[in-house]
Amino acid sequence: MTDRQVKATRKQISGHVVRVDHFGNLITNISKKIFDDLSKGKNFTVIFGGEKFKKIHTNFHQTDQGECF
Repeated sequence: MTDRQVKATRKQISGHVVRVDHFGNLITNISKKIFDDLSKGKNFTVIFGGEKFKKIHTNFHQTDQGECF
């Protein structure tokens, strides 16, 4: 059995994709509360596969077509 727990330190949060919804969105096991608590007031980079993000969008309308967010 693989350990699928969120691992969080002051410098890094590691989680896993737990499902893909019908739009193709990847849902992780990292809660918004954990992310917000540890990223508050800090610069951050979200790394997923070969993609890197420095901003969290709350709506797909905030992105360009085909852009990962």
